[in-house]
Amino acid sequence: MTTALVPQQPSQWIAAETDTQFIDLFLRQKRSHHTRRAYAQAIAQFLQLTGQRSLSTIMLDDLLNYADWLDINGYTKSSQALKLSTVKSLLAFGQETGYLRFNVGAACKAPIPENKLAERILSEEDALRVLHAPKSQRDKAILRLLYSGGLRVSELCSLQWRHVQPRDDGGQISVYGKGQKTRIVPISKATFQTLTVLKPVDAQPDEYIFASQRAKRLTANGVYRIVRKAGQRCGIPNLSPHWLRHAHASHALERGANVAVVRDTLGHSSLAITNRYLHARPSDSSAFYLAV
Repeated sequence: MTTALVPQQPSQWIAAETDTQFIDLFLRQKRSHHTRRAYAQAIAQFLQLTGQRSLSTIMLDDLLNYADWLDINGYTKSSQALKLSTVKSLLAFGQETGYLRFNVGAACKAPIPENKLAERILSEEDALRVLHAPKSQRDKAILRLLYSGGLRVSELCSLQWRHVQPRDDGGQISVYGKGQKTRIVPISKATFQTLTVLKPVDAQPDEYIFASQRAKRLTANGVYRIVRKAGQRCGIPNLSPHWLRHAHASHALERGANVAVVRDTLGHSSLAITNRYLHARPSDSSAFYLAV
């Protein structure tokens, strides 16, 4: 039989007197609007299932019940992992800051989703077909940057003309990306020329490179629509911008690029993340050594 922990006084290390204030502080750490929204939804869902009890009374049973509820209600393994990891992160933050005495989430293991990376990597032939699918120069430049630069959608949408500079025969772009880190990505002559063709004569340094008819800055949803349309023209349904980033990593490694170079170009936090592409498309297999 489990017993609830005795609620403690709010920590002096963190300016939160209620769970609502504490959760708000936790969410404010996340810079991405999409991440904050996803985390807030998962936490609200979990607390609703517990009857809106105080965080200090949460037990391991509550997390296990939440895990069972997610599975029973048909959430994918990746969604289950994300939601449980969110609650576990909240409870860990509570202990780290002294707001909670214990981190009961440490004993709960989130499910490991199936690795579908290999299914999302385009062949070089398909990638090139996608790049040439759009009719407008702007859309072609968007697809080319997603692939040749390995950019995330948010990074592409944030590009301004001051971020693009000539370099040798090509150019380079300054990318402000995930984790609030800036990286310099050299680009080929062809990619650089694709961008310079779009640049208005009177373009200002802080002007966004990619705009829409309604706004000065293209949205992530707008990029998704452009990529999806290009994929449909090439017979590749459900194509997303991240598939082009996956393709960049895989194709560069297959052509002999150093794994550390690919890591730095894509802005991965560790080599382990980049190495996933080597495992997704291995060049050798023990199956080749059999007689069949």
